[in-house]
Parts: sequence; C-alpha cells; structure tokens
Amino acid sequence: MWNRSLWEFVFPLLTSVRHLAATSSKDEWQGKELGMRGGKPVHMLVHHSRNTAQKQWDETLVLVLSGMSRLLRPFLPFLQTLDNFQKGWDSLLLFIQESILNGSKEVALAANNCLQTVLLGHCLKGKLPMSYFKSAFLVYETVLQKAADYHSTVATKAKQELLRSLGELYVQGHEMFDSTLYLRVLELVDLMARYPKSIVDSTTIEYGCVHPVQRTVLEVYPMLKPKDGKLSSMWPNLLRKMLLYLPGDEAHFSDGCATVESYSTSRDKQERCSTARDTWTTEISCFHGTGQCASNSQFQKPADDTLVAKEMLRSESSDFSNSVHKSSYIKAKIPVSESNAARIEEMSNQVSSPLFAEKIITVLVDIFLQALPAERLDTAPEIIAALGRCMATRRDLPDGSLWRTAVEAFNHILVDDITSSHSNSQSFGSEVDLPSSGPGRSRFWKEVADTYETFLLGSCGRAFPSEILSPAILKADESLEANVLEVLCNRVLNSSIDAPVEVFQRLVSTLDRCAARTSSLPIESVGLLPAHCSRFSFTCLQKIFSLCSYEVGTQWDASRFTISRVALPVLMNRCDFILRQFLTDENDSGETPLPSVRVQELIYVLQELARLVLHPSTASIVELPIVVKGVGDKISNVEHTHLLVLFPSLCELVICREARVRELVQVLLRLVSTELGLGKRHS
Repeated sequence: MWNRSLWEFVFPLLTSVRHLAATSSKDEWQGKELGMRGGKPVHMLVHHSRNTAQKQWDETLVLVLSGMSRLLRPFLPFLQTLDNFQKGWDSLLLFIQESILNGSKEVALAANNCLQTVLLGHCLKGKLPMSYFKSAFLVYETVLQKAADYHSTVATKAKQELLRSLGELYVQGHEMFDSTLYLRVLELVDLMARYPKSIVDSTTIEYGCVHPVQRTVLEVYPMLKPKDGKLSSMWPNLLRKMLLYLPGDEAHFSDGCATVESYSTSRDKQERCSTARDTWTTEISCFHGTGQCASNSQFQKPADDTLVAKEMLRSESSDFSNSVHKSSYIKAKIPVSESNAARIEEMSNQVSSPLFAEKIITVLVDIFLQALPAERLDTAPEIIAALGRCMATRRDLPDGSLWRTAVEAFNHILVDDITSSHSNSQSFGSEVDLPSSGPGRSRFWKEVADTYETFLLGSCGRAFPSEILSPAILKADESLEANVLEVLCNRVLNSSIDAPVEVFQRLVSTLDRCAARTSSLPIESVGLLPAHCSRFSFTCLQKIFSLCSYEVGTQWDASRFTISRVALPVLMNRCDFILRQFLTDENDSGETPLPSVRVQELIYVLQELARLVLHPSTASIVELPIVVKGVGDKISNVEHTHLLVLFPSLCELVICREARVRELVQVLLRLVSTELGLGKRHS
C-alpha cells in the first residue's frame, strides 16, 4: 500500500506540479466582464497575488510542500525501509532545490520550511541516516552558492531563512556534523556575508545600514560555536573566518587576486569547481600575525561575469582607509568592463560597509570569550592585531564608529584576560596546563604592545578639525582615550602579567612619547595646542609617575617591581628634559611670558616629584655618584632618591620668573636635604 501510494500518487504528483508550474503563463488576467455601467464595462477584480496562472500554481506548490513535510516528519524512518525510497528522496530534494532557486518568495520559504521540518524532526532523534543528511545538506550548499550570484532570483527573505535554517540545523543536530561539514557551513555563511545582494533585490539599503542578509549572518555566527568533542578544534576556524571581515587583511586580499586570475583564465578550473561540491575539501591556514594566509575552498563559484566585481569588493572590504589604492590595484591586474562598473559600485556600497565590520567585532569578541582556553591562546594574537587595525582607522576616519567599537572590544579582552589570570594561576583561566610564557603568550603581548603604540601615538591626543567633530563627540572621545590609559596602566602594567620585559619597555616608552608632546613643541606652536591634547599629554605623564610610585605597606609582586624599574629611568629623563627645556624657553623668550600650557606642565611635574615615593628596590637602580650613594647608604632613606638625579636642574630653577615654580623648587630642595641627612642638623 505504501509503495503504491508513493510511486503512483505522491512522487508523480510532485513531477506533475513541478512541470505545470514551470510551464504556466505569466500573463496577467483581466477579470470577467460583469456588465456595463455608464457606458463602460465593469470587470471582476482579481487580487494581484492571483492574477496569473503562475501565481496560482505557486500557491499549489506551497500546499504540496506543506503536505510533504507533514507526511515525512512522522513516517520518514519507516519509509527508508521501502525499496527505492532513496530515489524518491532524491527527487524530493531536487524539487525543493528548484523551488527555492526558481520559485517565488512564498514558494522558496515553503520549500525551505519543508526541508528544515523534516531534518530537525529526525536529527534530534538520531533516526536520520548520514547519507540522507548529507544529500539534504547538499541542497543548502547548492542553493546558497547559487544565491550568491548577482543574477540569482532568490529573494532576500529566502536567503535569510536559509541561513537561519542552516544555523538551527547545526544547533539541533550538531552530532551529525564532522569537521569537514562544519567548514562547509562556515564557507556558506561567509559567502552570504560577502555577496548579499542580487539583481532582483528590491531592498533599499540606506547609507550606514547593514544589508538584511548580513544582519542574519550576524545572528547565525553565534549559533555556530563549536560543541565540545569532535568539533572543539574548530574554534580557530570560526574566529579566523570572522576576522576576514575586518579592515587591513592584506593576505586575504592577495589570495583573492590570485583566485580571480585563476578563474578568469582557466575554463577547466571553472568546470572542476562546478562539480567540486561532491568532493568538497577545505584547507584553512591563516596566520594574521605573520601576514600569511591560505584559504582554499572548492565550491561552485558564481557566474563568470560577477567574479571580477566580487573579488574587487573583497579587496575593497579589506581596508577602508586604502580602498582607492586597492581598487586600482585590482583593476590593473584584471580589467573591468564598463557594463559592470555601475553594478560594482552598487555592490561595493553593500559589502564594504564599515558598519558590518563594527557589528562583527561585537559578535567576534562575545564568541572569543566563550572559546576553550587553548583555542583562545592560539587565536588571541590575531584578534588583537585585527582590533588594532580597526582602532587605527581613527586617524583617517575620526568621526567613524568602527574604531570606537574596536577600542571597547580591545579593553574588554585585556580586562578579561587579566581577571581570569588572577583567578587561576594559569593564563586565560585554564583548567588544564597551559604554558604561562610560551610562544602564544609572547605573540599576544607583542600584538598588545603594537596596538597600544599605533593607537596612542597615531590617533590619541591629536587635533582634529572642529568641523568634523562636535564638542560633545570630542568630550566622549577624550573619555574613551582616558579609559584606554586606565586599562593600560591600572589593569595591564599594574597587574601580575606574564609579558616579557621587552613588552614592558615598549609600553612605557609609548606612554613617554605621548607625554613628550607638550614639552617637545616650539613655544610658537604649544600655545595653539587644543586643551584636550595637552590634557592627554599630562595624563600620560601622570601614569608614568604612578608606575614608579610606592605606597608604604603595599605588597608588590615580581611583575610590579619590574615595571617600576623599567619606568623610573624613563621618568627621570622626561622630567629632566622638561626642567631644562623650560629654562631654555624662558631665557630665549626674554620678558615675554611663556604659554600657560608650558608653565602648567612644569608646575605639574614639580608637584608630582614632591609626592613621588620610591620603593627601596626601585631606588637601588638610580645611578648616583659614589660619594652621594655612600651618604644615602648611611642614612638608609631612599624615598626621594630620584630628586638627587634632578638636583642640578632644580638648582637652575631657583631664579625662575614664576613665583609658583620657585616655591615648589624650594620644597623639593628641602626634600633633597632631608634625603642627604642634612635636615637633621637643624632639628
């Protein structure tokens, strides 16, 4: 009875409906004439959704697909035992595939729902053979690959539902996925993220908005977190895939150029790729830290006439700051026809939107913080480097929001790393033995130092045109800069971290170079410096003071001692330069008053020098003449040893014209006398 029902009614019905729907007329019908009114014929109104034969057959297709899902969900395990059912299953999958690719939006949604209902209903119960699952997965694969073609007729809503179905299929049936299938899922989601728009897409995307398909991609990526077990090694693949959407990925850009060249010059390769889905292989080897990336994925490529456009967009999306240069580079290698120019520009506005990169950062960081400790250790340097490239976009796009999002994500990762390091003796809060100072951690801290150096020196404390940023935005950005310094000094440098000494030296040097901006400017220029720039310089100087300062009774660890020993010589050199430069400027200016910023800087330094107290271990590295050091050893008072280094410069300032400066110098000289034990004679 079942065999007869299937082969005499059900599957023939599928074939018949599919044929009739494909050959139905698209001509609009005019309603039947009902009569005359006022000398004009009156026609029956026909709703626009039913005014053609094809639209009516579309509704029939929806009913057929709905009926198939109701039939297969409860009876599929039994039907698999029937002879030749595999042939009928393949026929159904082909019907679903054609309905999605060639049908209307309603038909495509119904076909996707039919496939999803059947798969989810049996994957959870473990009653779906692997051969059936792979053949069904191939439908998703084929449809999404063809939907990436600009000439595809698949509606945007259908693409969104296909992506959601694929993500839900992984969540509910992750036991059916091995590493190969998982990588295929990543490639499909990536394909939709890069090429969301098609020629029939009626969605109007305003500037600053993300395409609906890309919004769905942002929803799907968190669903693809590798489950514990056989897919635990896939964390780096997921994280590195999302890194490719961030600016500055030169390696991926170069790989894209090679891909376009090979596909545009070899017809044989195109033919092989059209059948490669049967023998899908994916090899991913990305090393963002070294600039080397290889991502070889064999799948059905879009049509030839869209390859140039899409590969050009891939290059443009890799770096927002240098998009013009990279576009010309692609054009030089592969000529673009004039007929495609308008479409390239239109698609560029969708794919290379910085807003998508901004959104992907939030998703990336959330997923990264949930990854296994060993996988976080492996990918953390690459993520820090990518965030650093995003932060660096502030220099060219100060009014953009990408760099702000990247700054917050960067701080979040560092704080989480330090917090988990404190809660566990192993790095990244690991419950397994991980090397606390291995190559992975060294790379991590190197990228952290690179990011701080590039961002603080290149983008912070700078004067931006007033017509670009409003006072409110400038104030918010200044607060964000202060937060970056807060995390650097109070959470990174003042914590017990496993960074090499070279990293400490680079970070302190970065702070010193930022602090030097005010004192290094000529007198003619320093007066024109915006207030927020001088405040940033003073803040950096204050942070260096805090790295050297010691509170009596505080317990320091080895890392804290190292930081203070690294920072003290840098601080002494900076303070000595500020004192001497002030004297030079005052002598050169004659009777002309110095800019208030220069005077405030000197007063600030003198006040901080008076407050600064050194730990005996830190003070021991101060290089003093043998005679002075011998006196200090007898007195056993090393709290203000740093003043002995600056004593010659302080003596020169006693004739300064500024009364407040002379008062502070007097205080410091009294401290010097106390340090040398001279004050006791007057007690």
